[in-house]
Amino acid sequence: MEESSYETLEALGSRLGSDILSGLPTLLKDADNTSPGDRQVRVTLEKPTAVPFADCPVVELLVRENDAR
Repeated sequence: MEESSYETLEALGSRLGSDILSGLPTLLKDADNTSPGDRQVRVTLEKPTAVPFADCPVVELLVRENDAR
């Protein structure tokens, strides 16, 4: 297991979402029909051993481009 500077899955998920959104214009090369600022990405992270007796604890974030800046 690697060390991380993120103390919570929420912080990691937020960073992942922001990084994905910042790379979208390059990846899509304006091929999509969404206006800049309207894009969003859903990040779902599972941590199966976080809560005893839970099926699978999940953190899910919806990161919007306008909120990610």
